[in-house]
Amino acid sequence: MLNDRDAAVWRAYDIDSWPALVFIDPRGHVTSSHMGEAELDEMEAVVARQEKTFAGKQVLRRGRMDFGEDAKAPAVPAGPIAFPAALALQDETLFVCSWHQVVELSVARGGRAAKVVRVFGSQREDGFSDGPPGIARFRLPQGLALAGDGLIVADSGNNAIRRLDLTSGDVSTLLGPGREWRSAGGKTGLEAHLPHSEADLTSHLRVPTGVASAAGRIFVSVAGARQIWRMDADGGSPVVHAGSGVEGVSDGPQHLARLSQPMGLAEHDGSLYFADVEASSIRRTDIERNGSVSTIVGWELFQSGDKDGRGEFCLMQHPLDLAWYRDGLIVADTYNNKLKVVDEQTAACEEMPGEAGSGEAFDQPAGVCSDGERILVADTNAHRIATVDPETGAVRGVAIE
Repeated sequence: MLNDRDAAVWRAYDIDSWPALVFIDPRGHVTSSHMGEAELDEMEAVVARQEKTFAGKQVLRRGRMDFGEDAKAPAVPAGPIAFPAALALQDETLFVCSWHQVVELSVARGGRAAKVVRVFGSQREDGFSDGPPGIARFRLPQGLALAGDGLIVADSGNNAIRRLDLTSGDVSTLLGPGREWRSAGGKTGLEAHLPHSEADLTSHLRVPTGVASAAGRIFVSVAGARQIWRMDADGGSPVVHAGSGVEGVSDGPQHLARLSQPMGLAEHDGSLYFADVEASSIRRTDIERNGSVSTIVGWELFQSGDKDGRGEFCLMQHPLDLAWYRDGLIVADTYNNKLKVVDEQTAACEEMPGEAGSGEAFDQPAGVCSDGERILVADTNAHRIATVDPETGAVRGVAIE
């Protein structure tokens, strides 16, 4: 990982978008480059050609490279919460995605103190297994949604959708695990991005990052496919709900709209709102099928900043989550370390008052939830859950026992 200050490396390799992939041969020469997300088949073919070219020239070093320990790698704290990424709140119970586990907390009504009730998975050990809380394993879960007597989990690192039975505590798998996407029959363009059957769709669940529950269905933001999927709450085969699979920011009918990288989801009154992070935008689609997709704030890929305004004149930076609060949306403007308030009707976006909008109170908040009265934030790099006073914007950490 390096900080490309002033985009020097970017310019040297003539990169105009991201992600970008540049292939360099053993002599240090650029052999090819690819802008955007490349198909695995394409990358394997390029590597195979290079390997064949240099196989007999004594310049290839085979085997795994050892880069040693990363002295700057963030340590996983010993407490009950580490890198919290998503929240779900119901009455006095709060669920938290915490590193490789899901933690159930009992939260006092005032929100200043909480107690651990159950832990699903292991903070120290990732994996993929169903079963009781202590046996089940997750890998970097990123999204949560309550559905009846269950909790739906976007198990991002496993490319799976999991369900926690809140009565028995058992963990089961509703969908996945998916695998890397490969183009069908060498097809290109839009046709290569679209799955061609329900079975194909299931196997290509790529990086599910957000979940929402409404009208007996589960909605999943599939960041790696640039789509939102839906499925019955009790499982079954998924279908594409919105997104053509082609990266972009274009509104219109659900099946034609282009999404950039949908993450957090929030449902309210027949609408599904989502943070589309590669465009730093907030967008909306209908819960019912054959609806449309519209953009509330933000306007173009890779446009980011920190500016209040309306519609395309509002700038955020990599917002990861959002929640409906009273008559609008609360957005975790993650890379600006702020909460923003978005009015859907007027498309106005502004910083939350007080500490919450100052940029000083949070450290890359990745999750936010609300029950219409309380606002809670997953303050990710601070390894804490925080409450926010909706009137003053005052931020207070939740003490967890």
